[in-house]
Amino acid sequence: MVVLRNWLVPRIHDLLAVKKALSQWLRARPFWRRALNLPAPRTLSVQEWMDRRPAGDEYHLLDAGLTVDRKIPPTNDPGNLWYYEEKRHAEIDPAFVLKLQEGYVHGHAGAQVLTRDGNYLWDANIEDWLYFKHGFYMDSVLRLPAATRLDGTVAVLSHRNALNNFSHWVFDVLPRIGLLERTVGLRNIDHFLVCHRHKRYEWETLQQLGIPRENVVQLLPNSYFQASTVIFPSISRYNNFSHQPSTLEFLKKSFLPKSPSGKKRRLFISRADASFRRLIGEAKLCRRLAAHGFEVITLAGVSLSDTAALFSSAEMIVGPFGSGLMNICFCPPGCLVVDISAPEFYNPHHWYLSEESGLIYSAYFGNGGVMRPDRPLVSLTKDIVIDVDDCFRFIENRINELAPVA
Repeated sequence: MVVLRNWLVPRIHDLLAVKKALSQWLRARPFWRRALNLPAPRTLSVQEWMDRRPAGDEYHLLDAGLTVDRKIPPTNDPGNLWYYEEKRHAEIDPAFVLKLQEGYVHGHAGAQVLTRDGNYLWDANIEDWLYFKHGFYMDSVLRLPAATRLDGTVAVLSHRNALNNFSHWVFDVLPRIGLLERTVGLRNIDHFLVCHRHKRYEWETLQQLGIPRENVVQLLPNSYFQASTVIFPSISRYNNFSHQPSTLEFLKKSFLPKSPSGKKRRLFISRADASFRRLIGEAKLCRRLAAHGFEVITLAGVSLSDTAALFSSAEMIVGPFGSGLMNICFCPPGCLVVDISAPEFYNPHHWYLSEESGLIYSAYFGNGGVMRPDRPLVSLTKDIVIDVDDCFRFIENRINELAPVA
């Protein structure tokens, strides 16, 4: 499988490079550009477009970019420390809202935003990994459909990674509603473009944040819309799981209870009901943790507000890597977090969230190995196998940092 992937991926990239060259040739010729409804020849940044002073277009900078320096967390395997050294310094992109008159939105990869002149704005979009390497989708497209007209003002909330992924929905879609509130106001928006799957949590959270169902327009991969005003609230850049402070402030303001419970609970976030990336040995580990006051929690079907209230009462969170752990953003400062992961697939999001929320993070790696930069994609779903005794000792050392259970 790995040999096939290593042979196939470079050839796909070569084909995309050829397609991009053909697209550029067609777009540079006015007849073919009009006949095929292609974008303008040049891809621009948002700043380059605004430097042209387009009439009626607006750029609102809400949060300036940041530089962060994270602490390297405790881990059971020092062979993985190279990863934390590599990721500890990071740039967090500025948060902004872009307002385009007579703009276009294509549904590929969540959303592709174009100006009235057909210029593709690369930093107002997210790309999938194949196109990211050899230019953006709009740099290699060979034909676009006629745009469907939407009356009024349209806001773009789509994000390709949010499809069927609760964590990405919470962090890549919902905080952008907060950016809209800080600028144009939700009442001044007629339509919200969202790629969704009619999930219960999608409708619950949108409604709670003030977006009625009838104002949501499904953005499909082949959708192509034009509106008198297109509003684009910024997203975190490609594969960068860092957040502006305002992102976490908005989520807490929107979903945390007004009055904290004051409890100090110890929670184990289970993935026993998941179809992949389960923790092998979880039942045995949980029996031993019960003696230290841990409750086993399964979050399927629990609303975001109820989940936020639960996590806000925690003094320690333990669990295998998954969407459930992203709720640590609702934990009080000083809460301890133990993230149990497979070295074949480790995502730093929970480490980043812990640093941004004032939590004390540590990572336990199962599967008896260390992380590799070239880990295969199949490991995204691989179960996590742990030595229960060793894992319990690691967690117990963290428990000793807490006050005894009353």
